[in-house]
Amino acid sequence: YKHTGYPGGIKETSPIKLKEKNKSQEILKLAVKRMLPDGPLAKKQLTKLKMYYGEKHPHSSQNPIEINFSNLAGVPSVVYGILWLAIFVRFFGLDRSLLAGSMTMSLLILPVIIIASREALRTIPQSIRLGSLALGTTTWQTIWHHVLPPAVPGILTGIILAMSRAIGETAPLIMIGALTYVAFLPETPMDPFTTLPIQIFNWASRPQHAFQEVAAAGIIVLLTLLLFMNTAAVLIRYRAQKKCNW
Repeated sequence: YKHTGYPGGIKETSPIKLKEKNKSQEILKLAVKRMLPDGPLAKKQLTKLKMYYGEKHPHSSQNPIEINFSNLAGVPSVVYGILWLAIFVRFFGLDRSLLAGSMTMSLLILPVIIIASREALRTIPQSIRLGSLALGTTTWQTIWHHVLPPAVPGILTGIILAMSRAIGETAPLIMIGALTYVAFLPETPMDPFTTLPIQIFNWASRPQHAFQEVAAAGIIVLLTLLLFMNTAAVLIRYRAQKKCNW
């Protein structure tokens, strides 16, 4: 029953109108069901929906790929060295080259960058996404203009911190055959290479006093670079927090 606005009270709703109303509700339920992560639409647009929502549906199981990346972030670096020694140096025949070392370090910090990027996307409030869609934007417009810009500082912070970790790593590079002393500059990606921590260790192990001074200078350079990168990460995060109103 509903009030008609006329004197005398109420009138009964027509059975035809009730049937139309129930039919509309069923159509709406079907549309909502097809938009859930178990529906065919979400399966076809899995990449866009993951970036849009920033998190998984509460009733869905965790993606095995995400589990593997989380596990890889905690694997000791020497294990990476053993693995990529067998793959890059021996299987692909890259030898102990600068290319093999750079690819090893890139894959070492990749899980950290992925986890930091995922967490940065999850910090965006759901109301930002829903408000953008309510104004008529598409999913990609919501991602590009409303989800990614606030998440970029967090992603950059993760990249900088991962690079700071890579600068001080020596175990995987020693495993793939980095030189302890290089008196020349590599000219091609296939040339031998070394890193500053390995070079510092070599200088510090020599008995000559001049090498001790060079090792101290190398330590200062490495610490200065690490402090600069970590300070940049803190400043980026601080400026991002000031711009966000949520």
